[in-house]
Amino acid sequence: MYSKEKCPVIFRDAYTAYLALDAVSAAKNHNFMAVTFHTRGRHGYAVKFSPYFGQRFLCATSQHYGIAGGGTLFVLDILPSGIQVIGRWEWREGLFDCSWSEHNQDFSITASGDGSIQMWDLKNPKGPIKVCKEHSAEVYGVDWSCNRQLDQFLSASWDHSIKLWDPNGAQSLATFADHQHVVYSAVWSPHVPRTFASASGDNTLRIWDISAPPHAQQTIRAHDGEVLTCDWAKYDVVLWEK
Repeated sequence: MYSKEKCPVIFRDAYTAYLALDAVSAAKNHNFMAVTFHTRGRHGYAVKFSPYFGQRFLCATSQHYGIAGGGTLFVLDILPSGIQVIGRWEWREGLFDCSWSEHNQDFSITASGDGSIQMWDLKNPKGPIKVCKEHSAEVYGVDWSCNRQLDQFLSASWDHSIKLWDPNGAQSLATFADHQHVVYSAVWSPHVPRTFASASGDNTLRIWDISAPPHAQQTIRAHDGEVLTCDWAKYDVVLWEK
């Protein structure tokens, strides 16, 4: 995962995130500088840099490798003196993914093992400002649209479905349920409006148009095994999967 300044974030073990502060010059000089943040008793699952502040990122974590226990969302800033904790919130189940809002610099969402999505406000230290619960199994991926004309987000679940949400609504807007196995990831295209891709344990990568639910516009049998994640190229209409 890279920030706008191309600073990579790497989980080197269960508890520690390493961040190279000057990856380009460090690579040239073969002298890698890093700062370390210990999540202490939490295993890291996802990091996402803020679209507003280049030094700020989310870190979604879980206890006991996500098998049992709670989860913690960290908001962290990279400073010359090290990493500063800007916010920390606890949830009763593990947190597997996170995403920033493109419409409010303080808003973010997380995916949880109890089948819910939490919405957080950096200015509210008490807990989530909203909880969305419709999935019948773990939510493993969330993605808030990077299109500022479309304030919606996606949730990908182990109940084989993807749901579309409006942050101001009480219920999901649509359900996409073509996958035959757990869905690990659903990611908006930064180039094609109202289009997203999903990766699933059914060995497929699927392309969807939210204007035409509930069926996928294209299905690609990507691998002989599970497809765990996918992403779009930022500067070209290209899709990557793994």
